[in-house]
Amino acid sequence: MRPKNLARKGPENLVPVALSPHNARCLAFFLDSPVNLVHWQHFFRAYFFEKLKQPERAMTEYRMALAAQPNFARAHACLGALYAKDQHLALAIEHFQTAARLAPKDADMFYNLGYLLDQNGQHQAAVEAFNEAVAKNRKLDRAWYGLGHAHAKLGQHREALQAIQEACLLQPRNGHLWYTAAMAHFALGERDKVESVIMHLHRIDPINCRRVIQEADRPDLAHLVKDLRV
Repeated sequence: MRPKNLARKGPENLVPVALSPHNARCLAFFLDSPVNLVHWQHFFRAYFFEKLKQPERAMTEYRMALAAQPNFARAHACLGALYAKDQHLALAIEHFQTAARLAPKDADMFYNLGYLLDQNGQHQAAVEAFNEAVAKNRKLDRAWYGLGHAHAKLGQHREALQAIQEACLLQPRNGHLWYTAAMAHFALGERDKVESVIMHLHRIDPINCRRVIQEADRPDLAHLVKDLRV
């Protein structure tokens, strides 16, 4: 099974901006609060419209929140995520760049920015964003995976492998990560290391083991999965 938020499918893999328990408890206060908290009023209205699956109304409220408080990092991130769902990646990236600038210690902001840059073909910029994410949280496995993916797109397979190995250390039984590591070894011509990963995958994930055997041109090891029926 691919790890949560690591599959490279689409903007649904962005990390959502969650409400903290404190914010949820204070919701009634925010909705009835003075004008200096009007941005929170719009933010929570937008949040509820998202829950009601009314994205256009949610986007309107997020824009109003930003009109009231332009330096509102959460609103930038939430609006960026909605743009991403509509495949407006340039606008999504712009909002996440602002969110990351306003919340420079938030690893998830940089992960989301890197993810969108990578999806948009801006792989070098994605590398920089993912590097920021892992510098802030070295246990953020999805950021290590994203970093490896962006390096691979640039043809930088050694750097890609180093990043994927970090993700493997964090999720040692994740077959998709080991498959990715094996293919990085294959791209580097490291036949013996490909075999080592194949043997590991044979123990933990026979399906991805078979994928590596097929895609890394190792028919000599096909006997390992000859009885696999799926």
